[in-house]
Amino acid sequence: MELDDNSTVNAIQVNFADNESNLNPDSINIYYCYRILGSNDGKSWNVIIDKSNNTADACHDFTVLEKPVKTKFIKIENIRVPAGKFSVYDLRIFGLRDGKAPTEVSDFSIKHDEADTRKARLTWLKDDSATGYIVNYGTASNKLYTSVMVYDINSIMLTGLNKDVTYY
Repeated sequence: MELDDNSTVNAIQVNFADNESNLNPDSINIYYCYRILGSNDGKSWNVIIDKSNNTADACHDFTVLEKPVKTKFIKIENIRVPAGKFSVYDLRIFGLRDGKAPTEVSDFSIKHDEADTRKARLTWLKDDSATGYIVNYGTASNKLYTSVMVYDINSIMLTGLNKDVTYY
């Protein structure tokens, strides 16, 4: 996985998938062994996380690094899979990148669908420094529990809203 130049990685989550697995609820020794490596040039690699001798059942393995690591590339190496083929369905990197964070969007418009009031289109001014937006909304200003992530656009159609409910 390629990150922005010299991103700071604080934590990594690996979500494994069962590809051609014959595991059942009574299975034992259901653990994955792997290593995660980082590189700044894609040629020289350093171990960031070493789970080569892991014995914990964690198909969704979240690791907070003892010390943050600056790196541009991340790769995962399989050591052992409990059954079937090595398969990852999600690799999440938590950290920061160098540079200025985009500003919060405060000026936006909402247009309700006249035919179906459960739909509303949100539109905002595009910030060229943003690669995407996270739209948070909910039924109270302190309860924005629903979110949608969008890339390369500055509007979204929200569907499935409840009639006669105020959203924030």
